Amino acid sequence: RRARVQAPATPGVRVYDDSGLRSVSALTVEALEERVGQSILFFEGGSAELRAGQEAAVDQLVGWILDLMEKSQLDGAARVVVVSGHASREGAPAVNEQLRKDRAAMVRDRLIILGVPADWLRVTLGAGVTDGRLGGPFMDRSVTFTVAGGN
Repeated sequence: RRARVQAPATPGVRVYDDSGLRSVSALTVEALEERVGQSILFFEGGSAELRAGQEAAVDQLVGWILDLMEKSQLDGAARVVVVSGHASREGAPAVNEQLRKDRAAMVRDRLIILGVPADWLRVTLGAGVTDGRLGGPFMDRSVTFTVAGGN
């Protein structure tokens, strides 16, 4: 804001254009990888629709991914975000497999619409989130994320 105000009064400056500037997060690459990797989006049972209230989590995730990829370009280490769809063990296996595909694809498409380049994303089918852990089947009705590459 100061530069916009001071530029016209600065000798020799005829034009000031900051439209290409973006705010860069103070988070490190490692912290961004961790935040993306700990993100989880939840779905309604038997559906590829996000549960109510997940929009803010999607927006926050997009910001982290964009910051991570910007910093990845600076450090020269190629990274992708793996989007893994999950489904509970309830119901028919074929239906659950399709739900995993649909959930991951829906999230990938949503991230692309919100500005994440498609080549930064990979889709995979995940195992149950609660495999080997305590938790209800609602935890498996989700999409999780992993950052691949780097280092």
